[in-house]
Amino acid sequence: MRKKNPTYKIMGFYAACFLQGLCYLFPGSAAAKNIDTFGVYIAPNAIVYANNSSTVSVFSNMINSGILGSVKGSNINMYGNRWRNTPSASFPDEWGINNPDAFTGVGGSFRFESSLTQFLAGGYSVSAKTGGDFPNLIIANPRSVYLDENTDTHVRGTLVLENGLLWLNGNNLLIGSKNPGAIAGYSENRFIATGNTNAGAYLYRAKVSANQGTVVFPIGTQTGSYSPVSIMFNTATPQDLHVRVFDILYNNATIGRTGNPTAVQQTWNIGQEDTLKVPAIVAIQHMVYNEAPSFTAHRGNSYISMYDFTKRAWDYQDPSTISNPGTLTTGTPIAAAYLNARILNGLGQNTYLTKFTDTRTDSITLAKAALNPIRQPDGSFQLTYLFMVRNTGVLTVNTLHVIDSLSKIFTSPTTFSIVSVTATGNLVPNKSFDGVTNNDLLMPSSTLTGPKTDTVTLVLNVITNKKDGYYYNTAAIQGILNGYNGTQYVFNNLSVNGMTPPAPATPTVPTPALLSASKYQMPEGFSPNGDGVNDKLIIGSLGNNNAAIWIFDKQGSMVYRNMNYHNDWDGTYFNNTGGQSSGKKVEDGTYFYKVVVTETATGNQETYYGYLSIWR
Repeated sequence: MRKKNPTYKIMGFYAACFLQGLCYLFPGSAAAKNIDTFGVYIAPNAIVYANNSSTVSVFSNMINSGILGSVKGSNINMYGNRWRNTPSASFPDEWGINNPDAFTGVGGSFRFESSLTQFLAGGYSVSAKTGGDFPNLIIANPRSVYLDENTDTHVRGTLVLENGLLWLNGNNLLIGSKNPGAIAGYSENRFIATGNTNAGAYLYRAKVSANQGTVVFPIGTQTGSYSPVSIMFNTATPQDLHVRVFDILYNNATIGRTGNPTAVQQTWNIGQEDTLKVPAIVAIQHMVYNEAPSFTAHRGNSYISMYDFTKRAWDYQDPSTISNPGTLTTGTPIAAAYLNARILNGLGQNTYLTKFTDTRTDSITLAKAALNPIRQPDGSFQLTYLFMVRNTGVLTVNTLHVIDSLSKIFTSPTTFSIVSVTATGNLVPNKSFDGVTNNDLLMPSSTLTGPKTDTVTLVLNVITNKKDGYYYNTAAIQGILNGYNGTQYVFNNLSVNGMTPPAPATPTVPTPALLSASKYQMPEGFSPNGDGVNDKLIIGSLGNNNAAIWIFDKQGSMVYRNMNYHNDWDGTYFNNTGGQSSGKKVEDGTYFYKVVVTETATGNQETYYGYLSIWR
């Protein structure tokens, strides 16, 4: 018989012995209940000890209701499917069973390894802090180990993640006893999986204080979603800390809308034992696969956000330093992982964190409006375009350009020439702009601080050569924005019709300009939405002449009439008293009009019929 490093196979026996060199295993008939599927049962008050450098292997399901001791250097290998600790289970170490320091040594290592998924019912209660606790635990199962049976698990020494995931499965896991213990071997493929719901269990680290420096919580939600946290807890009074994560971001922490495009689609839930306000540095690492598109595009401007339950909103922070590759691993730094950090004045007992980014480049917008063209004595038109350049952020835009390719709009036989280009603020007009080969309205030295709006005014002379009608034009705003952390963003946004700077990410809308050789120009429609642009039905070149106007809907019902019209209809029903508005808006749609214009000087009349559209 071998006395050095013996291996014992415990299969279908009740054990009461010290495992050292030679152990006798006695099949028994102790009063064990509900153990039909468990091949090994340690009864209450029964004592089994793995001594010295012995190795014990368990090939069946296991229940421990007694004392399963182990000394430093011993190994207990679990190859069975299920391990259950009952509340009376105990795991003393080399200090011995009757020694008051029996739980302050190192103890042996309990290793879970199998070709099948394994289940562990730890028999511990984190809230009551009672039950059995493994001295050390090794997870070496590529098919993963699941905590089970609605009981928590406690490892007072070291947890080693050698292969596979350790799933909490709705049960808490506490590492450490009088200190945070240790977790080794964690990486993007070996971590503690908290699950993927907004309510679940936590990974606890015991008695964290400033003495330990940074403590890592190697958690994730599921395979491929490694999302660890590290905490530097700046207090001399140790506390248990807990962390979990889920792959959903709600606008109200755990409820509400989801899918914010400027955030990582994950939420981290952290906390401490009591309400003592303790400063802490929290670092969070995420995988690139959990980023929303706008977050990816502006990752350099990202920051950790905390949910404010008083304001019912995620708070804003100046972007923090972001680092890559991810270093919260015991293996090779993770190329697809990014790490942000934030200083918190206190962890709180139930704090929710996520990551947002500041989409500064989306905040550079351009509105473009065509003012009413003025017909010149020679038949040409003076056409004025007004550009509203808006920076809604706080960063300065450098090397700003407003691009307008007029030659693509005013095509033959129509011709144009530049009358003037002017600008406000730190926008420097390009006096060489011609709209053909030189399409930039600004000089490269143009800048725009934020939040601020500056303007560019372009005046043209246009000769239609009988090519009457609408000319639709879209401009572009381009430039470089210096982001945080040394990042630079090149943006290229298109204009939106109107005189009000649009909200970020508003779809482009071309700007129409009606140029007609007719003495009076009837519009195709207008948009009475109160934005200050195209809000009234304008008859071009009406001047001081008198107009009578009738507007009919598709059913032939008259919705508006005014015998002395002066370009002031706002899309509301008339009240049969002159042309006064009733204040009630007509519906969006197509309408038929009749207009009779009487020249004040001569009394000559011209009559126009046609259709117009109203859209708001």
